[in-house]
Amino acid sequence: MARNIDEGSADIAGAIIAAEAAPSDWHVYFELGCAYLNHEMFSEAVAPFERARELDDSQVGTHLNLSAALTNSGDGRAGEDAARAAIALDPASGAYFWLGNALRQQGQPEAAAAMFRKHLEMDPLDTMARCNLGLALGHAGHHQDALAEFQTVLLHQPHDWKALDGASIALRKLGDYEGAISMLRRACDVDDTDTEVWLALGFCLMRTERFTEALAAFEHLLAIDSHHVKGNYNQIATLINLGRASDAVEHAERVLGLGPQHSKVATLLEIARKSVSAQLGRLSDDGNWFWDGQMWRSAMSEDGEWRWDGREWQRP
Repeated sequence: MARNIDEGSADIAGAIIAAEAAPSDWHVYFELGCAYLNHEMFSEAVAPFERARELDDSQVGTHLNLSAALTNSGDGRAGEDAARAAIALDPASGAYFWLGNALRQQGQPEAAAAMFRKHLEMDPLDTMARCNLGLALGHAGHHQDALAEFQTVLLHQPHDWKALDGASIALRKLGDYEGAISMLRRACDVDDTDTEVWLALGFCLMRTERFTEALAAFEHLLAIDSHHVKGNYNQIATLINLGRASDAVEHAERVLGLGPQHSKVATLLEIARKSVSAQLGRLSDDGNWFWDGQMWRSAMSEDGEWRWDGREWQRP
């Protein structure tokens, strides 16, 4: 049994023309709704599917697509009604999947999980449904069960990005940051453009005090989106943790100029400036170098007549 709904083939402009030419034909409105769905224009897809339903409410595909459009537009309650209407027409239509999505959108993860399980009884190979089951279980606080569902998907499809991301979330909730790092690195190998995965990877690396690797993750994130609020904040925090207070000051001053959404960086800037002040003039462990705020310099003057003792220049 296929879960996938008919996406239609007409583009939006052509579908609009067809709907205007045949205002009493349910199928042209169905095609128009599908054209919007193809472009992820979920709110725009609702009205055509509702019109198609008014003209012929016996079409299962109309109810399924309407449920998807409503749920993805943020109206899970109406999406639930449309999915239940499809189930009433054909329980084997795949509508339990869409019902699960609608319930999850409404913040009912336990009920959503039950619907995804019902769907998987009929279509056990549906990896998207199993991933959504894992997400619902995670939202319900059943992180070990969620992890098991994601691992089942990865057993057969080791490069499934959604399963890798979901497994990393479950592992973080379970406190297994090393396991989460492994999943996140695999997810980055599949798609290295997702900023939230790089953010999560950097966070896990920070939690395991691998600050140099964490900094690299945040830098990769910022190469994708230089204005990313959490990415910039965590990059600066990591620079401070690495003892690179001067670099942290430089980055914080630049980020604060990007806009008010970065206002929390001001706290890090204050910490970094205090750290720079505390480090000024500090001698190296061997006493041969001192920190001038930007770089290490020789503790002996060029003429050899003066030596820095950590507070002032003195004759040896």
